[in-house]
Amino acid sequence: MDRTGTQYNTRVYGVCAKAIAIFLMVMACCTLSFYDTTGPKILDVELAQMPDENGLISVKTTMMKAHSGDLYVTLMKEGEVLQEITTDDETLNLDLGIGSYEITVQDEYGKTIDSDSFDIKDMILSVEIDQPDTIYLPLEGTADITASVNAYGEPDTTVTWTSSDPMIASVENGHITARSPGTVTVTASTSDGTSSSVEVISTDLFHLPYLESYKPVIPAYAYTEEEAHLLDNALAYTINAAGGEGTRGAVIAAARWLTMQLDYKIPYFFENGRLNPMNGRPYCDGEGRYYHKGMFLSTDKYDILDPDGIRWGPAIWGVNLLNWEEKYYFVPGNYYPNGLDCSGFVSWCLCQGGLIYGDIGAGNYVGYDQELYDKGEHHYLTVDLLRNGDIHVGDLIGDDGHIALIAGLDRENEMIYVAESLSQGVKISPYTYSRCVYCGIYSFVNKMDNEYIGEGVYTEMW
Repeated sequence: MDRTGTQYNTRVYGVCAKAIAIFLMVMACCTLSFYDTTGPKILDVELAQMPDENGLISVKTTMMKAHSGDLYVTLMKEGEVLQEITTDDETLNLDLGIGSYEITVQDEYGKTIDSDSFDIKDMILSVEIDQPDTIYLPLEGTADITASVNAYGEPDTTVTWTSSDPMIASVENGHITARSPGTVTVTASTSDGTSSSVEVISTDLFHLPYLESYKPVIPAYAYTEEEAHLLDNALAYTINAAGGEGTRGAVIAAARWLTMQLDYKIPYFFENGRLNPMNGRPYCDGEGRYYHKGMFLSTDKYDILDPDGIRWGPAIWGVNLLNWEEKYYFVPGNYYPNGLDCSGFVSWCLCQGGLIYGDIGAGNYVGYDQELYDKGEHHYLTVDLLRNGDIHVGDLIGDDGHIALIAGLDRENEMIYVAESLSQGVKISPYTYSRCVYCGIYSFVNKMDNEYIGEGVYTEMW
């Protein structure tokens, strides 16, 4: 019995030992498997979208440790070891240049546990168009725009231009041509899809500058409020394209706009309802000359002009006003369409170009030292002065009590084109040099070189 029992116990013990051994092996395998799957691991590699000031791309690598202790990281570029890093931080930041990279993490025995690869390539960072958000063009009007490409490395920076509707406005190599009324989006894009766009409004509310033998006088409420605002925006765009605030080009653009690009003629109106009538001149109906940026075509501007509603006006261009002057065909007590007198027109042009002189007149009156007569460098008008090349478009021309702007010079044919407001309204008057000097209207030229802060963009003729 004892012998048999001993044999039985031995067999039981042997089976248990084997079971324990198997259990320990399984646990060991599970432990190794758990160790291998919990780290160290590379969880994420994040590349910055823009290079830093040194032209390097920031690379953020997020890792997970297997247990407490250090991480052993190797960075390779093009298959060669670039850096070997030991760190106890699970976030690693690197600044790298263009190339193909592999980053690996090892255990403490140098065994690679996890790896990730990434490329830093040539790239287009941005495309920028050198124009405001919206371009306003008359039919057949053109604009030339360019796009600058901000690149990293040496990618293909070729720009392709497209129009959302070439029947409204076409574009070729940045040259835009307005074809028919409407609004389009012109886009500059690179081969990788990076792009920038500008809106182009093509309109028939104004036209390219040209001299017309006849223009109808603007009627009351000729434009809707929306149309008036579009014209104001188009005028602002035209002036900005000519050089903007304070430039000669901006003032010239304003003068040509009102005399040659608008469909209607702005009428002459005595004193134009000056806010502060000069001594000996009666107060006129209307609310001043409306010195502001833009045209006086919509009644919503009354809030700007006369916010308290305490004056007799205001009235937009074309609306009848009561006249108290007796000159030309004007009869005191009669109504005539609101417009601009000579100094009102010139002051309006100067204001659009950023030279705001206020409510001043044209004459050399005693006690008024800040008339337009006094602006710029005063010269007696002669044919030689016109011929010597010192007089330019954008200079003032006039006589005591009358002021105008030189809007065009054809030096080859000795022709001068004067933008002015006289009894016939706001218009361009062409003269030969001789007739200009001897016709009796003009006696001086004021050179405006020191009044303008820049020349801007303009031509002597349109």
